Amino acid sequence: MIQGTYIIATPLIGNGARQNTVIDLVTASVADFGLDVMPGASIHNLTINRDCQDAAITNSRSNLAILIGSHTDKSTGGRYDIKIDGVTINSTMITPNTRPCNAMGLINDVYDTEISNLDISGDALIYLIAHWNYNATGDRTNHPRRISFNNIKVSGNGGDGMILSGCHDIRANGLYFDNVDRGLTISAGDQGGGSMSGDYPADESIDRVMSNINIRNLTVQNSVNEGILLFGASYPQNLTTNERWISINSPNQGILIDGYSCVRGAASTSCEGIIARLVQNVTVKDMAFGDRYDRTENAAAAIVVDASNNGRYELNTSCLCAVNGISGRNNVFNINYTGNDANYSSAQNALALKGALTNATTNAAVAIGDTTIQLTLTCHIHPGMKFTHGGNVFEFTTGAYYDVGTPAFNTTIVGIRPAVAAIASGQTIVQHYGMQDTHVTGHIKNAHKGIRVQFPQGFLGGDMLIDSIFQNSNSCDVQVDNGHLVRIGGTYYMDNQATPATYTVKDGIPSLSTVIMFNKVGTRRIGYGAAAPVTGTWADGDIIYNNAPTSTTQGSGWQCTTPGAPGTWTAL
Repeated sequence: MIQGTYIIATPLIGNGARQNTVIDLVTASVADFGLDVMPGASIHNLTINRDCQDAAITNSRSNLAILIGSHTDKSTGGRYDIKIDGVTINSTMITPNTRPCNAMGLINDVYDTEISNLDISGDALIYLIAHWNYNATGDRTNHPRRISFNNIKVSGNGGDGMILSGCHDIRANGLYFDNVDRGLTISAGDQGGGSMSGDYPADESIDRVMSNINIRNLTVQNSVNEGILLFGASYPQNLTTNERWISINSPNQGILIDGYSCVRGAASTSCEGIIARLVQNVTVKDMAFGDRYDRTENAAAAIVVDASNNGRYELNTSCLCAVNGISGRNNVFNINYTGNDANYSSAQNALALKGALTNATTNAAVAIGDTTIQLTLTCHIHPGMKFTHGGNVFEFTTGAYYDVGTPAFNTTIVGIRPAVAAIASGQTIVQHYGMQDTHVTGHIKNAHKGIRVQFPQGFLGGDMLIDSIFQNSNSCDVQVDNGHLVRIGGTYYMDNQATPATYTVKDGIPSLSTVIMFNKVGTRRIGYGAAAPVTGTWADGDIIYNNAPTSTTQGSGWQCTTPGAPGTWTAL
């Protein structure tokens, strides 16, 4: 049995073939760091029984079984060319998961390192963490990078499986997390990848955080909370303006998850499959989401998208809710969904694509041509999100994080396209917070309601394109709240009333006779309806044929002769 901190500066090789090389490691004070691995060193074929004994320890920077890098001594230089292979960590604590004691950490300036065939079990707050930190002078931040993880298994007792905080250029293949609080977290960290108060990343990491992260063959089972959390907002770096580094504003940010299975279990109180918040350029391929106990009435969604842009998600699931789309722009969902009879007894939607109108207050005047606006936030903001004031439409160009827990952080500056009109300080603007320019494909079978487009009246949601194949929907294939324009297959639908109403579509047939259906032919729209359009924006030459002619009907339809909303329409 050993206790304290042990420097590993050369290869430490156990007898993996006989599996009898065991280190009993006791950590009992905040000065104990376990095995502290130096540049060029390695650990192979070893079992570590880590026993964290100090009930007073409240610092996750201490008491690890293996430490690569440093939380406390920032002058020691980087850690690189390190290999960990064939290591088993059995971790115990006096009171499991109540004190921040982690099992293994890669902290600060760690790079060109390989972690393979790692098996962790027992108690930990976080089982495996890679985390940014400051340099010796405190004016630069260092970020773990160029690190590969292969065949990582965590059999937990609560605690988070793996956290990548403020990292970039990460490769992982073969991750398995069972019985954890959360499977995998990829986050901006407190600092993020930019400078707002004089502290900024070392050159290689500027605007690189959360970029070039590739995760392949990931399994999460029986997690209490979400299987994967992608979170792009840092802590406020400028406490005067509350500005944060946010990955959705970085052109470099990109995450690939290829081959992901998430299975809810007895411990799963909510357990969404993946939550993407304030991120962009996320690609999820070959994702499967299920429930070990067939609790199909658990409404936690397989995929939650919130203030995130340019995502591509592929999913196979039979659980109740496949997608909860809260807000974001230019997201594509390829969903293969198979429900069952339990779905028919509920009002759940296989996919819910949402929108909301929320008010915010300006804290400084905006002049015509200004490219920023100072607001007190009431929701997350993503680039491309619209807001309106005085009949004018504006657009945000940067993202912002709405901090529910710390309201004082919600007064901040957000980028906008050059203002088309002036706005005085203290004015209320209306934010169009929801899913914009969304495309849904795939096969939706045995759903109660296939897709629900939950937009309020007047929401500026852009194109809603639905190319899914629907089979055996109980209530409807698509429900559209407040009559919004959607495309289902190649046909566009919109309710043609001054105050559009909610309508449904099943087998291509709308529930309201007031719904106009049309197709695009070149730059013109040609369709059918019961009356000339009284809503929507139309171009000259657009034609709506009368789909309910009678012997007394004059003309066969209407043509737009002056463009506008709705423009001027003349009987044919």
